[in-house]
Amino acid sequence: SHPELLDYLAARFTATGGSIKDIICLIVTSKTFQQSSQASETQNQKPELLPSFPIRRLEAEAIRDSMLALSGRLDLTMFGDPVNDDTPRRSVYMKIIRNQLDPLLTIFDAPVPSGTRGRRDATNVPAQSLALLNDTNVINWARNWARDVLAETSLTTDEQRVARMFQQAFGRPPSTGDTAQSLAFIRDSLTTGDQLRSQLVTHETETIALRAQLDGIMSEALRLLEKKRGTKPGAVLKDIPQPLAEWDFEDGGADLRGNLPLTLHGNARIADGALVLDGGKSFASTGALPVTLDEKTLEAWVRLDDDDQRGAGVLTVQTQDGLFFDSIVFAEKAPGEWLAGSNNFSRTHDFGGAADAEATQRAVHLAITYKPDGTIEGWRNGTAYGEPYKSDGPYRFIDSKSQIIFGVRHGQPGGNRVLRGKIFRARLHDRALTADEIARSAQIEQGTIPESVIIASLNEKLRTEVLEMKDTLRAKEKHLADSRALLNDGDGREIGWSSLAQAMFNMKEFIYLR
Repeated sequence: SHPELLDYLAARFTATGGSIKDIICLIVTSKTFQQSSQASETQNQKPELLPSFPIRRLEAEAIRDSMLALSGRLDLTMFGDPVNDDTPRRSVYMKIIRNQLDPLLTIFDAPVPSGTRGRRDATNVPAQSLALLNDTNVINWARNWARDVLAETSLTTDEQRVARMFQQAFGRPPSTGDTAQSLAFIRDSLTTGDQLRSQLVTHETETIALRAQLDGIMSEALRLLEKKRGTKPGAVLKDIPQPLAEWDFEDGGADLRGNLPLTLHGNARIADGALVLDGGKSFASTGALPVTLDEKTLEAWVRLDDDDQRGAGVLTVQTQDGLFFDSIVFAEKAPGEWLAGSNNFSRTHDFGGAADAEATQRAVHLAITYKPDGTIEGWRNGTAYGEPYKSDGPYRFIDSKSQIIFGVRHGQPGGNRVLRGKIFRARLHDRALTADEIARSAQIEQGTIPESVIIASLNEKLRTEVLEMKDTLRAKEKHLADSRALLNDGDGREIGWSSLAQAMFNMKEFIYLR
């Protein structure tokens, strides 16, 4: 329809040496491209003059990057390895796995790589709003944005804060109506937050009582079974390799070697010789490592509460800022499989081991060895797990600048990185153990009786009650974890401003170009 325009653009493109960036810059900074989407009646009668900008939705990656930018966490580093969805790098660097696509990008019509696509769809469906309201990463980005606005000392009134958010999100100041509606929305959200806090206290009390009742029944049943069998979990065997640090959780979080006692965080607790983690904000950490680690072995005996976990960390050595780490991780790449987790998968490949169908029924022994030449091997219950592989490691964790954490893949709890389960024992070695040493070490907790066997030993009436209590407890703990994540609001005002930030993510003005 505009051959002269096309000829001009082609000539300009040639004259600038075929620079795609230059021609894009020319187009998007032109007055035509910057026209409003609101055209006059006269202009509508002459559509061939391109009098207005056609409204269009941002692409999936641009929506994600826009939210990350507002959160203040967008990492603009260029190049590097593919990353996961919880990494704040630009979406162009996100890893694409055909059978594990990112749900947020997919719902906003990111192409499915199983087939070619000439032009993307640009749908507008309710699932997109639901994703923006419930996606864990989106919630965290909104919270970070709200925190930054509240922390800005130059903003002294709520009206100024609303104005700043509108300017950042939409590139315009709010109208009087926008400001009034935003402040009213914040007040309503704060009221709802107060109600949720009150309910949370009640639910926590009920959950603690139910958990204590269930633990009491199971502990007594376990005691009777051990007496009948004549076994004692955790019995010390001969010729076991001596670790740098070891935790058996029989005496709180003490390190049996005296180097690295644990500090419990959130709802983490120690009961019946196990570190109990609920998948919320619970985890345990040590102080600084007393030695520098490069080659090493991580060992843990763990039972999962459920197998619907994707990326939960069991035992991790990390730099104290959480940016670099090596970890025993469950199901981050494929359901049910264990792997050697690391920052941006830099030292991580699939072992190719079988999906673990037993870890929810009994404690399993897991070990990962890191050899000086970069070889990483996985072990389960004393035998090789899948195949070893060569990495570009080992990464050097400097003493006084690194630590051990339990129950979270790295950094702080959040997203899919937290564990729901029990850790019965853990060991850290400052060298890579041999196959024979791994086999002997795996025997330490061989007396642990599977939970299914304990439940089966109960009489029928009590067994039914225990199973019902477990279902109820699982539902209550999930509800508590969700509520705590929602109410993690610092000084109490944050929930209102976080809600406003998330509401702005959902506005058409944010995800559409006008």
